[in-house]
Amino acid sequence: MFRKSFFTFLFLFSTLQLFTQIIPTTPSNESRTCSIIKLTPSTESLSPSSDLKLFSNQSNLSFRVISFNTWGLPVGKAKRNLKVRLRNLSDSLMQYKADIIGLQEMFKHKIREKYIQGMIDEGYFPNENYLCSQRSAVICRHDCYGGLMILSKHPIVRQHFFPFPKKKGMIFYEKLGNKGVMYAIIDAPIGKICVINTHLYAGRSGKAEAHRLHQIEYIQQIITVEKLNEFPILFIGDFNVEHPDITKAGNSKSTVYPYVLNEMGFTDTVESVGANMLTYSKELNDWAHPASGQQKLDYIFYKANDLSIQQKETKVIFNKGDFLSDHFGLFSEFDIGL
Repeated sequence: MFRKSFFTFLFLFSTLQLFTQIIPTTPSNESRTCSIIKLTPSTESLSPSSDLKLFSNQSNLSFRVISFNTWGLPVGKAKRNLKVRLRNLSDSLMQYKADIIGLQEMFKHKIREKYIQGMIDEGYFPNENYLCSQRSAVICRHDCYGGLMILSKHPIVRQHFFPFPKKKGMIFYEKLGNKGVMYAIIDAPIGKICVINTHLYAGRSGKAEAHRLHQIEYIQQIITVEKLNEFPILFIGDFNVEHPDITKAGNSKSTVYPYVLNEMGFTDTVESVGANMLTYSKELNDWAHPASGQQKLDYIFYKANDLSIQQKETKVIFNKGDFLSDHFGLFSEFDIGL
């Protein structure tokens, strides 16, 4: 009995240490600064270019975007099969010739160090300091950006990561992940484009939805403070929000989804969801959680601001064959013009 109580105490103490003693660990050729940024206007540029001229002389651009939750958790079932699932991650992503790729759950250091190296070798720009890692006093090593990563075919001239505020009542593992929002200003041939990548609070309860709404309101503040509405915006990620078309009986409809559309002014690339637009499905994907059923949790939203954005195509990817993740990916192609 004493031994059981002792190990219970040790686990609780280790958990407390996880939240209070995070130690950055990075390779010697990487910056040792992890981005933990207060909600104040950014002033520095994280790439050699600080020219934020909005538009170029090119009048039209075809632009491809991917959002994909890689299920790169450093623990549990995801960790055990990670090597098998993600050994071809670079090749799988590059076949779509995307200009921008937003990844979520890139917690595991090996994924960022090994499985996307092929993309960087082929000319993709990763977000700054993408190999930065943190180690808790006892548990495991994970990234500095809440599992988020942005890869761009065009130079990234400014980027920042904002961790979400920790709220009372949040589940342990949601705090552990240090989720947040990352934005990057991309120097595309037609001019500067803003990409926002996020991963919102998980869960299907009313409390979980309330946490997501707080997080999406926080993102709206960031857009205002950082003056991101000066650019056309692509807002992508795992929102953990059920689309209104597939809300199950007995569940309340999402308050986050209409907020993104009506209060923030974004347009969804998938306004109507059928069976071909599901991004999470236990019926199709054995990696998915047994109780989750069929859902659309991953989104690509857009807002043109001073440019013209026309959606050409949106489709679900990585939903056949050997599955890379418990999620499927989402791909959109746009025509962006002056």
